Amino acid sequence: LNNPAGPCLVMEYVKGVNLETLLARSGRMSPARVGRIIGELCEVLQAAHDENIIHRDLKPANLMIIDPDTPRERVKVMDFGLAKLLDSEDLLKKVTDTNVDFAVGTPGYICPEQVRGEEMDHRGDIYSVGVIMYELLTGRLPFTGSTPLAVILSHLRDEPPSLRAVNPTVGPAWEAVVQRCLAKQPEARFGSAVELAAAISAAWRETEPP
Repeated sequence: LNNPAGPCLVMEYVKGVNLETLLARSGRMSPARVGRIIGELCEVLQAAHDENIIHRDLKPANLMIIDPDTPRERVKVMDFGLAKLLDSEDLLKKVTDTNVDFAVGTPGYICPEQVRGEEMDHRGDIYSVGVIMYELLTGRLPFTGSTPLAVILSHLRDEPPSLRAVNPTVGPAWEAVVQRCLAKQPEARFGSAVELAAAISAAWRETEPP
C-alpha cells in the first residue's frame, strides 16, 4: 500500500506451460487429450458467459496448462485483456499483433462477425474454440494466408480443409463438432459452451474403445 513506485497490479502466479508451447512440442494431440483440455475450457467459458463476459481472443497462447503431460492436467484461461462485458460500450479497436484496426482479436482465431465489425456474442468464443480444436488435432490452423489481412479474409471467404483429410485418425464425430464450431454464421454454431462440451463428450465416447 505504501509502494514508493506508485500503484501496482498484483496477479496470481500461474506455474505451467501454455498450450501453444505444448502443441509445438507434440506437433498435434490425440482426440482423448483434446477432449480433456477443451472440455475443461468449456466449463471456464460457460462460467464467463453466464456473467455476460466474452473473451474475444482465445488462442493456445492464452491457455495455460497446469501439470502438463500428467493425468492432473488443468486449464487456466489467461489474458482477458480484450474481454468484453456484453451490453457495455466497446472501446477496443485494435487487432492483437497486427496493424489492422477494424476488429478485435488475433487473425488466426478471429470469428467472421468480428472481421465484419458486427456485434459479437458468446458464439464468437465458440468459433475460436473450433479453431483451437482443429489446430490441436491436425497441427495446423484451418485458415492461413501470406499476411495477417489474408488470414482474416480467409475466415470470411473460405471453408477449412477437411479435418480428416489432414489427420485421417480423427473420427467423423470430431469433424462434425469442429465444423459446427467453425460455421460462418453464429446461429449455426453450438448455442453454448455447455452444448459444445456435451458434443465433445459424445465424440470422445465414439472414438475411445469401451
